Amino acid sequence: MSNWGILTNTQILTVMCLFFLIASGLYTLIRWSWQQRRSIAQLPQQVGQDRRLEGAVASRSDRSSTPVENQELTHLRLLQSVVVNANDAILISTTEPISDTGPSIVYVNKAFTRMTGYSFEEVVGKTPRILQSAKTDRSQLDKIRAALLTWQPVRVELINSRKDGSDFWVELNIVPVADEQGWFTHWISVQRDITEQKKVEQALRESQQHCKLAVASGKMGLWDWNLKTQEIYLDPNLKAMMGVGGDEISNYVQSWSQLVYPEDLEQLLVAANEHLEGLKPEFEIEYRMLHQDGSFCWVYAHGRAIRDASGFPERMMGINADITERKQAEIALQRSESRFREVFDEAPIGIALSYSDEQLFQVNRTFCQMLGYSGQELNTLNLKEITHPLDLEAEQAHFQQLLDGEISVYQLEKRYVKKNKDFLWTQVTRGVIRDQNNRVLHLLNMIQDITERRQVEKMKDDFVSIVSHELRTPLTSLRGALGLLSTGKLGELGAQGKRMLEFALIDTDLLVRLVADILDLERLKSGTLTLAPQICHTAELLQQVVQIMQPLAMDAQITLVVNVVEAPVWTDRDHIVQTLTNLLGNAIKFSPPGSTIWLSAKLQGNEAMFQVKDQGRGIPADKLEIIFERFQQVDASDSRRRGGTGLGLAICRSIVQQHGGRIWAESVVGVGSTFYFTIPLLPQELIP
Repeated sequence: MSNWGILTNTQILTVMCLFFLIASGLYTLIRWSWQQRRSIAQLPQQVGQDRRLEGAVASRSDRSSTPVENQELTHLRLLQSVVVNANDAILISTTEPISDTGPSIVYVNKAFTRMTGYSFEEVVGKTPRILQSAKTDRSQLDKIRAALLTWQPVRVELINSRKDGSDFWVELNIVPVADEQGWFTHWISVQRDITEQKKVEQALRESQQHCKLAVASGKMGLWDWNLKTQEIYLDPNLKAMMGVGGDEISNYVQSWSQLVYPEDLEQLLVAANEHLEGLKPEFEIEYRMLHQDGSFCWVYAHGRAIRDASGFPERMMGINADITERKQAEIALQRSESRFREVFDEAPIGIALSYSDEQLFQVNRTFCQMLGYSGQELNTLNLKEITHPLDLEAEQAHFQQLLDGEISVYQLEKRYVKKNKDFLWTQVTRGVIRDQNNRVLHLLNMIQDITERRQVEKMKDDFVSIVSHELRTPLTSLRGALGLLSTGKLGELGAQGKRMLEFALIDTDLLVRLVADILDLERLKSGTLTLAPQICHTAELLQQVVQIMQPLAMDAQITLVVNVVEAPVWTDRDHIVQTLTNLLGNAIKFSPPGSTIWLSAKLQGNEAMFQVKDQGRGIPADKLEIIFERFQQVDASDSRRRGGTGLGLAICRSIVQQHGGRIWAESVVGVGSTFYFTIPLLPQELIP
């Protein structure tokens, strides 16, 4: 029995059961049942390794037995049940051969199947080496081999492999079993899964290593407080945290307490007493310690009392960790958050935070005042619920691009519905805030009330419209009179008169174009200008524009190059030709002689994208957006020198937007500019 010292009590009991079973003749029956494979019909017709054992025991009970034998058989069945249902995996193998193929498995229990995934039929007759993994420690295998060669029990810990290829740690105990003549007949191995134990051990080793590194780095110190004598041991790292040397502070708690920041001392003593009195399982607190240079450092203290047999605390030991940097970061963050809240709440524009589904969760005071809701009421609403129904669709495309990461911010004008059901015109700027994995956290919405601006713009538009209509008729008459005068039919003018008449004609033509552009823009904006979409082809559109503008290009010594991908589009031909003519006219106007202008059209998704690229003077980056506004030009003097009205690009934008497209410009000053716009392709159902 001395050789069993390497087994646990449960494993000893299991092995004793196996010894008893083998001593009771089970080995002979196993050989008879599994090795010789004879008279199998005498056993119950059941499948599985545990049923084999039951059949072996049952075969003994079939014979005539004395009362003593019957009692022995009852014990045998009980012990057999222990082996079959043990929680540890049990494997019985032959003793030979040790080398070459290795011993053969003759029995495994249910726990073995659960642990490894192998069934009884899959392992019987095979070597236990099938459980070995590429990660199995070679030295442990050599230890097993040495024990088997000398018929000695052995205990090892190693990595085995399951049927599915996954690895697991086992504690393996192997003992030899001899028959009545003293010949070793079997090896019995008891295996226990210790994978979780190994994980805990690894975590403990890592924790210990971290602790050693922390102490060695000077960021952590140890203390030991003797509650009877009030002596306290502070290790050198702890003293260094407070800027004191080894002899500059006595070993009594009174001296140590004088280094605690006065405002924190009371709560520190309360925390210590709560633990010592058993109210809390551990002593844990963050407080400030005074440094020798007059500053203070933040420390995290964690300790536990050591008590006598009666539960009375005799001493308390623990650590102090320097957390000054963390606390400073926390304080800075708190201040930053405080400043943000002040800016957020007191901002003169509305600010709202929403989730990706448009649900509001934080709004500022200004936004509440704009809409007449309280903050609590708004935080129960969705932005879609308070958006004017006619503005929802126009924003959806921008919103989806923002979520998809195609754009980082967008701006548009939209109407919100106030609590009293009135409408509020606003200019909304929206951006998205993402986490480190680029997932959307929430959206930032900045809302500016532009109601007054819209009213002023409407008044201006109405005024311009009225004036334009009133000017159109007299301008037509004035232009006709000047034209007639220039023919000389009303008499010849002197050189100075002709020059003045030429200036008058130029200015009149400019004014006529201005009035015409204003009226066009007004009709586009008001929706009174109805588009007449039809099937057009990109090549035909560009060809028509080139035919119109070629004479002007030749006069300016400009070369036009066309590159087009043929595609059908659904568009108002006249207005798209007007847009292309306007863009090409601007390119010719601002390009130097001898340069080239490229016109192209290509497919982009379900749209056709047109492009006009020149080698002109270029447009500053800060003007690439405003040039599409009314009466906006890169250089104000261009209106006089080059005959522009400042409305052409605004008209182009209105036409493109009414087609459901987009228009934009890219430019490098001194290199040239490129204008782009998109229009939808012909719908699939309209393709002949």
